[in-house]
Amino acid sequence: MEYGSILFAHADSKLLTKIQAIETKAIKIAFRLPPWTTNYWCYQQISFDHILNRIKTKAKKFLDKNSEDELIKPLIDKAKPSMTG
Repeated sequence: MEYGSILFAHADSKLLTKIQAIETKAIKIAFRLPPWTTNYWCYQQISFDHILNRIKTKAKKFLDKNSEDELIKPLIDKAKPSMTG
């Protein structure tokens, strides 16, 4: 799910909600939790960060690492300030 996830960092909230739903469903399957288990209890079972946080972190690292790339720099310069921080 995380391959190319930096593309989703600033996606519409409806899409991000669907991505999180897929992750929580996978957690329920992996830990054999009943379908009615809340997201809170799903995330209590895992030892890694939520997917939405991981996506945002990866996107920030990518931008920080590649901010001077000649192909990416014009896109970053034109982006909204909230998207790069």
